[in-house]
Amino acid sequence: MQHVRSHLKHRADQFARHPFFALLRPTSELRHALAFARGLSFWVYVFQDVIRLNADLARERRLRALLARHCEEDRGHEQWFHADLLEIFGAPVALDELFAPEFADARAGALAIAAEVFRLSDDRLRVVLVDALEAAASVGFTRFAAHVRASGFVGRLQYFDGRHLAVEDDHELHDERVERELDAIRFDEAERAEAVALIDRVFAAFAQIFTALMPSMVAPRLAA
Repeated sequence: MQHVRSHLKHRADQFARHPFFALLRPTSELRHALAFARGLSFWVYVFQDVIRLNADLARERRLRALLARHCEEDRGHEQWFHADLLEIFGAPVALDELFAPEFADARAGALAIAAEVFRLSDDRLRVVLVDALEAAASVGFTRFAAHVRASGFVGRLQYFDGRHLAVEDDHELHDERVERELDAIRFDEAERAEAVALIDRVFAAFAQIFTALMPSMVAPRLAA
């Protein structure tokens, strides 16, 4: 598992250099600072089913319990997101906007990640999937929280604020005992290659999502 996690860290470091994050520059207008949030809606809502189904489809008792615990820890975060949309824009994303052509690539990336749940037959890979989701979340929420703080909106948001990042960091998956247990998982060469390919697909999908969000961040700056 250590080789797999080393590759995961490498891909997370690459993701942290995605050009989207360079667009997160401080601004005094909340709707400009978080203009990308609407385009993230589909993924935020799909995510809840991704982790629920990933846990439900697991068969090994200990790993299924761990995945179910992770699902429980992230339950309701879409409500924080919904509250943030109300704070930022005064309204949630309407159904016709959620499925608008401008967000098609973001939806495609979200669905690519969701598809992984149904192609996995090894519960150890279900843990790798969650590890990849957590690693991507850590990159994103670290930068979102810093952006919110730099723009002067601390305390106004729930999903994009540092409080969410703190909750993510407190997940059981990050407990030292669980970390040691997961590090003890062994893959043969073929299984390790499958795990690495899974990580690559997940981060490629996240790159697609965040590339799709970039125009929404550029437009307010051009208008200004």
